[in-house]
Amino acid sequence: MKKILYLFLTLIISQTVSAQCGTDEYNRRLLENKLQNGESFADYIERNLDFEFETSIDPKTKKATRVIPVVFHIVHSYGPENISKAQIEDQLRILNEDFQRLNSDKSKTRSFFTSRAANMDLEFKLARIAPDGSCTEGITRTYDAVNTFENFEDNNEEVKDAVKPWDRNKYLNIWVVTKIVSSSTTGTILGYAQFPGDNAATDGVVMIHDRVGTIGTANAGDAGRTLTHEIGHWLGLYHPFQGACSSQNDRVSDTPPVAAPSYGCTAISNPNTCSNDNPNEIDNVENFMDYANGACMNMFSTGQKTRVDGFLGSISQGRATNISLATATATGINTTPSCAPIADFWYDSPSQTICAGGSINFKDLSYNGTITDRVWTFEGGTPSVSTFTDPNVVYNTPGVYKVELEASNSFGSNKVTKALFINVLPAIAGNKAPYGQDFSAVTSTSNWSLQTDYNSYGWKRNTQRG
Repeated sequence: MKKILYLFLTLIISQTVSAQCGTDEYNRRLLENKLQNGESFADYIERNLDFEFETSIDPKTKKATRVIPVVFHIVHSYGPENISKAQIEDQLRILNEDFQRLNSDKSKTRSFFTSRAANMDLEFKLARIAPDGSCTEGITRTYDAVNTFENFEDNNEEVKDAVKPWDRNKYLNIWVVTKIVSSSTTGTILGYAQFPGDNAATDGVVMIHDRVGTIGTANAGDAGRTLTHEIGHWLGLYHPFQGACSSQNDRVSDTPPVAAPSYGCTAISNPNTCSNDNPNEIDNVENFMDYANGACMNMFSTGQKTRVDGFLGSISQGRATNISLATATATGINTTPSCAPIADFWYDSPSQTICAGGSINFKDLSYNGTITDRVWTFEGGTPSVSTFTDPNVVYNTPGVYKVELEASNSFGSNKVTKALFINVLPAIAGNKAPYGQDFSAVTSTSNWSLQTDYNSYGWKRNTQRG
């Protein structure tokens, strides 16, 4: 009776939940033309592996922590989705704690699973050298008001087409967008990842901005665990509920099968939704690869580490090149260069269109390096030149004007020009209505007749004579 009640409550929660991972559906679509009759995308991946997973590893041969270079591609329309560098760095902190078993909430792992909780021996660092050899902080920013709303339903209209990935053999590409749009999937898609071994042009993770880290625009309740979860997929891990209660489930021996996603925080009730496993074990709902609330996730398992190590050891189908010494050198992850800034800005007022005599606030959004000097140029504005960080500019003459910003430091400078950026209208309209009436005089209605429209009111000018 207790199990039936739990399953019933799980079903109710799963039907009302508003957040989920889109990885399964995304990879199913990627591989649907390659699948045999009745085969799942996971079956296909397993069938085509060209390596074996080592089931026993001598601790004495344990390698140093592996480091993966990361680049965040922020695709935005100058809204809150254009997240700060600090928010990205906060997310990296969470990743490095979670993948090294340094997370402060590891004490919440239930005693049944503490012996199998694993340090994945992985670290993530922002790339410092871009593919073209230029200096980078590991963050790109692209204004794209269309693709910041990711079309999840069409693999031919991905944000990855608008903002191309950096070499996937060196970098983990993470695209940050406003929203992942899908009419065929219930709930909000928080993110999705591509499994190892598929198309290089689409490899990486896509996620929404308010699930990055725990500061800025982040949803604090997620605890930054959406990206921990999605990188788990990128490294070859499935959901524990992948095959429900089947013997295949997530292809990891020490994660008990789970009948359905474990929404919420159910660990306190020790759910056991599958009874056909031997030995019969409770669900590992605190596993990073399940669907518990972010604050209720706290572990990877030893078996999951073994699986990830397999993909990190494979060049042809895995991520071996991402952790190589050559990649570390090429991406500069062990260096701390100072980069020249990339100039960028936007208006910080209600509109780019104002009346003559009005003013507009501008905001410096330059990035990629510390800015020591900046010069704004405002065509048609007062002042016409400014060195303030976020200046206020008055426009007295109607017209359409460009704005320029040059940002610099001792390592270089960069200039951005936005033509036809500010639209200034006359303070008094040049075109007037042919007739006007305020109906204040006794004779006001003499040249007007009352008309009735579908709302039962209105006036019409009476032009009849005689």
